[in-house]
Amino acid sequence: MVTVNNHYNNIPVGRDLNNLPNTSSTGTTVGYQYDGLTEEDRFVQKVLQEHYDKVYKENLSHSDPMAYIESKYCDVTS
Repeated sequence: MVTVNNHYNNIPVGRDLNNLPNTSSTGTTVGYQYDGLTEEDRFVQKVLQEHYDKVYKENLSHSDPMAYIESKYCDVTS
């Protein structure tokens, strides 16, 4: 008889995948979404999201967005 030892056999106590809370709104297969973020983490996420939304809209405002992005980030004379 062959015994297979894989990482599923080493699940720590209290981490039973069948007993995780079903609080996920993202439709994950495990049914659990980590929400250990602090208020500061959420604030940083919000600021970054707003910044990149603004940059994305600016990039799309050009007639050739890909050429603009390439020029902006790859052309040393830009």
